Amino acid sequence: MDLAKFRKKPLLGILRGITPPELEPLFEAIITSGLQAVEITMNTEGATGLIQKTAKRYGERLMIGAGTVLTLKDLKSALRAGATFIVSPVVIPPVIEYCAQHKIPVFPGALVPQNIYEAWQAGATFVDSGLASNTQYSYQVKAKDANDNASSYSSASAKYTLAPTPTNLGATVGQTTITLTVDTLTNATSDSSGYFFS
Repeated sequence: MDLAKFRKKPLLGILRGITPPELEPLFEAIITSGLQAVEITMNTEGATGLIQKTAKRYGERLMIGAGTVLTLKDLKSALRAGATFIVSPVVIPPVIEYCAQHKIPVFPGALVPQNIYEAWQAGATFVDSGLASNTQYSYQVKAKDANDNASSYSSASAKYTLAPTPTNLGATVGQTTITLTVDTLTNATSDSSGYFFS
């Protein structure tokens, strides 16, 4: 994968569930559209054969990669077939580390700050956080005590777009109130003990 070229137009086409007869017309349309990078997902039937065929035929005109890579076995199969970059929907440190060690661009998906941090620490080239500037998120918590009594979910926090993380979400079970504080490096912290969050 030509990372300098990709950085100028950081768009990936995702091909899932395609069949061999669809390859030629599909890839000709992709090239005509100006898209420069395409992944074939490993959960597509015959994915390695499709990657091999497209890399051989279109590899000079397109950056061909493998998506939905969830294991080292899939990773190595995709690379043998000719994939020049790897996409995973989640953070799988052995996959990311292997790619980083072998200078293979790898794009894991991660949503919460802890997973984004872990992806960068493992050597990710880019991290797909799924956070878009026009997307809003809301957060709720519920509490369980040592006797497994559970509260209902707290009211939703104000919705946030991108940067702010919710703080001080409270839930009460019996006489106990638990406040959840989210920070940027861990999923949750609390000064309460003997309780867990779900």
